[in-house]
Amino acid sequence: MENRFELLYKKLKDIVDVGRFSPAMIKVMLDNLEFMSAWLESKTFKKRYAKLPYPPLINPKDLDYTQLHPSCAWDLNLPLPYVDIVFLRSHASGATGMNVFLQKCGGIQIYCENFYGLDARGVYMDVYLKILEARKKMQASSRGGGDKFIFLVVSDYAFEGDYKKYFALMPNVPAMNLVRDPILILTSLLNYKRQRDFREIFTLACNPFAILENRVGYGFYTDIKPMPSLESLPFWCFDKMMCFHDALMLKDCVQLRDVYYLDMQEIIGKNAHKAFIKLARYFGLEIPQDCDERFFERRIADFEFLLPLHIYAHSSDIEKLRYGFSNDLDALQLEGGVTVSIRTCYALENDEENVDITHLFFEEAIEPIIITIPLKDYERFLKEAQLRQVVGEYMQIFVKEVFAKRDREIAKRIAPKTLLEYFQTNAFMHQAFKEATERYLEVLRVKSPKIIESWVYYKEFLALKAV
Repeated sequence: MENRFELLYKKLKDIVDVGRFSPAMIKVMLDNLEFMSAWLESKTFKKRYAKLPYPPLINPKDLDYTQLHPSCAWDLNLPLPYVDIVFLRSHASGATGMNVFLQKCGGIQIYCENFYGLDARGVYMDVYLKILEARKKMQASSRGGGDKFIFLVVSDYAFEGDYKKYFALMPNVPAMNLVRDPILILTSLLNYKRQRDFREIFTLACNPFAILENRVGYGFYTDIKPMPSLESLPFWCFDKMMCFHDALMLKDCVQLRDVYYLDMQEIIGKNAHKAFIKLARYFGLEIPQDCDERFFERRIADFEFLLPLHIYAHSSDIEKLRYGFSNDLDALQLEGGVTVSIRTCYALENDEENVDITHLFFEEAIEPIIITIPLKDYERFLKEAQLRQVVGEYMQIFVKEVFAKRDREIAKRIAPKTLLEYFQTNAFMHQAFKEATERYLEVLRVKSPKIIESWVYYKEFLALKAV
């Protein structure tokens, strides 16, 4: 008579490699053998799942994911739970505005920031736990989470371990793929700002010019320089982890359906409002009333790593300012001050602990920058007239310098034309980038070729004859 081990291996031998399971996982399977057998023999499994590269060994609809350890869910090939939208993209494709819009519509973003330190199983488990935590908060919210949804950002490819399995376990839900002219992606990657000075809190005694002077740099991770350069271009052309991998991901995400393809150019400037309304209707999202045209025309990426900054406003610094800025940080050790923050406007979305006080210092909006303080300190700050006046004078100088610093950094950027000139004189890198873009666009050429046809710089690149 066959024992339970024999029955288990017979059920699984044509579906998965049973030799990959740990003793603990085998014990779980043996304890649920009848449940698994009924599922694997069902018409639903045989029709919808049997031909998948990683078919679920238990019916996902019969499970309470909150009671299941993510490692066990991985071994059972279970798709990630409770995700409403999958958002696929390469880095430098303009996702900042998209993320803000989805959050504005009630979306909760899930993303694994630690993909460099994890294998595919680790990324799956990290995302799984974040999803469960987000869902828990949704259910506990005062409105029951009915207007909330979860969107999973997938922007990194080729992890350590069985990364194809990770993408195969993307759930069968609507998805979007944000794309961009490859030349503009590469330009953005080379121009990407990196933080040099990591201090974020200062005092009223600190010179705003000194605070911002070495705030950002450019380069390849630890090799940070004051100006962007073409040195790291070969890395980005050959990299599959962070960019030019969309087709690879789309082909590996075997359970995705209804992929909505969107060009970044559609969601910037005056085109953005119409494009986002169309997107929201497609995914059934409710657009908040304050998402007007001006909301979509803001450019916050220009302030990345410049902001946020925080000034600890304490009355002890008022006298020091009579003698000019001293870069004295002593007030940070004193109680009784107020932390005044200079941030981009989107940072206040879903933030109930801080309040916008920009109007106290500026008659007109200084978008996309705002000035905030903790809500708990608001009434006290209004009563401290002298401190409020000093902060206002300081902000007049500081905000003006933030915009000036932004403009100086913009002026440093490498232009798309510079890249095209480089490729024309470097046949090896021209061919390397051409292969990378073909990999990037393989699916888009079939699904939405008009987007590719609209890319001016990519057309120029294809027309080049490198020497």
